[in-house]
Amino acid sequence: MMKKLLYIFVALIWFNNANAQTNLSIEVQNGSYTSIDGCAGVMKYKITQTAENFLKKKYNIVATKNQQRIYLDVNSVYIPVKAYTSTNKIALKDFLKMMEPEKYKNMVIELIYIEIPSDINKTHTGNAVFNFKIKGVSKKYAMPVKFSKEGDIYTLISSKQINIRDFGLEPPAAMMGLVKTSEFITVGLHFILKIAPIWVFFNKLEKNIYINDDKKALPQIEKGLLYIL
Repeated sequence: MMKKLLYIFVALIWFNNANAQTNLSIEVQNGSYTSIDGCAGVMKYKITQTAENFLKKKYNIVATKNQQRIYLDVNSVYIPVKAYTSTNKIALKDFLKMMEPEKYKNMVIELIYIEIPSDINKTHTGNAVFNFKIKGVSKKYAMPVKFSKEGDIYTLISSKQINIRDFGLEPPAAMMGLVKTSEFITVGLHFILKIAPIWVFFNKLEKNIYINDDKKALPQIEKGLLYIL
């Protein structure tokens, strides 16, 4: 109980500091994916890819908070274009033809920063600025991010409608041009993450370092010998 209270106390201090930095352990959970929604004529299609294709299972990252903005030192994902799937095989074929995966293997999404409002506990919505790089062309977009939390599991959902012409892409046409694919697509991000701060407990007497849940460090917590990486 003492350790849990201390975690909460230090976390509150961190999130309320105007400028702060901490180390986080992030584990990507099953059910995380990215999606692309669009329409060809009157037919809608969805192209998806699970996060296991482009994210490692676990990351140790540094998060820096400046005012209400949070910056991450690991902030880019490289999504292999060929790994996208869809039940609409025609739409998938047209998508891959347009994206030229043999020449441009990855679509890159970079998180510039995420902005957390002071009333996040009420709104459960923040804003993020992403940089999308598609076929060598980069564009920045501001996107709303919805948060939900259950224990130490966080779900982050964000989506944005973009115009593929911004990246020099032309919408593919089917049936000799009779069916025109919309130039607008909606890019969706759905991540389920287990997030925990990395605490380091230093036992001065033993000259040993214990990390996170090592119970041997507990006596030192009560003496205030807590250090954060």
